[in-house]
Amino acid sequence: MKQRIFLIAIIMIITGDLFGQNDHLVPVRNFESFTGVLKEYYEGVFQKINTGLSSKPLARYTSMPSFEPEYVLSIEKTPTENYLLIYHACYENYWYAEDKKDIEIIKKSILIENEFASKIKELFDAVIAKIKQPEELILEEDGITYYFSTLNSEGKMIMGETWSPEPGTKMGKLVTICESLIKKVEQEDKDFNNIENMIRDLKQKLEY
Repeated sequence: MKQRIFLIAIIMIITGDLFGQNDHLVPVRNFESFTGVLKEYYEGVFQKINTGLSSKPLARYTSMPSFEPEYVLSIEKTPTENYLLIYHACYENYWYAEDKKDIEIIKKSILIENEFASKIKELFDAVIAKIKQPEELILEEDGITYYFSTLNSEGKMIMGETWSPEPGTKMGKLVTICESLIKKVEQEDKDFNNIENMIRDLKQKLEY
């Protein structure tokens, strides 16, 4: 565990990922620059949880906790032009797993209305449009890094990240929305009225 915490701290120092109080997304770290166990971890965990998902989702949310299982929520178009909310989660934390290749992946999905998918996309576009370098550096030993990605007008994936945002902040609300969507998938509940209200409220706050 000490090695894990030390490596997290090194990553944060190298990439500037010490931004607990910055209420915006920051540029995603350059995974290709990592070597050794870090390179193996990031390549392995992303490949594991994204297996079977589209390389160009409408929007995607990924949670990478220090100690809990990693997971992803992806909004993707079906061959019939509908949209799916797809949730993939490691059964255990990838870093600490003894046999990483045999980690089971929990998979769940539900169909959503195209209009609702567009609202999620618009929210992701809004937060990703405001990506900027961190304003404040705060050292933390552990936490959760959240990644948000979407397609731009040229069909290229754009990604930003935030680290353990405070509840009630704009980034905290963004995480809450995504976590609420995951709960809906798990419960197979398609009543999104409350989430639509949260999306509308956050989009208004992002305008200022």
